[in-house]
Amino acid sequence: MEYRIPESEFSPAITGSGSGTFRRILHGKYVFFDYSASFSTGDRAEAHGVLAWDEKWKIHRYWWFENLGNFDAATCRFLDDGLLFMNWHGSLLSQTFAKTGPDSLVLRMFSPDSRGGQKTVMEVPFTRSRER
Repeated sequence: MEYRIPESEFSPAITGSGSGTFRRILHGKYVFFDYSASFSTGDRAEAHGVLAWDEKWKIHRYWWFENLGNFDAATCRFLDDGLLFMNWHGSLLSQTFAKTGPDSLVLRMFSPDSRGGQKTVMEVPFTRSRER
């Protein structure tokens, strides 16, 4: 993972890198995402994300736990086979995980701007490691 965080009302400009794993559990009903990263600020982050299918509401839900702070839950929907859209509850932030190749995807977090559009407040390209 390579972090690119532009300066915004949420953060100064930051870069970073790290590694993580995605794994399915309980017959694929849940996906865990665990990662660690180091940033140009000197901070080091470790986190655990949980993506789960909500059978009652027919949506995916997402929870994010991180040593640098916590986040609200999110509601998610796969817009197609290569694009997961996330709406963070309790904020105006949204996020996508978009497949960019057979071994890569990019996470982008967005915030509304004053013109009614969206501005990127974080971009994290992921590349699958063939090392196991």
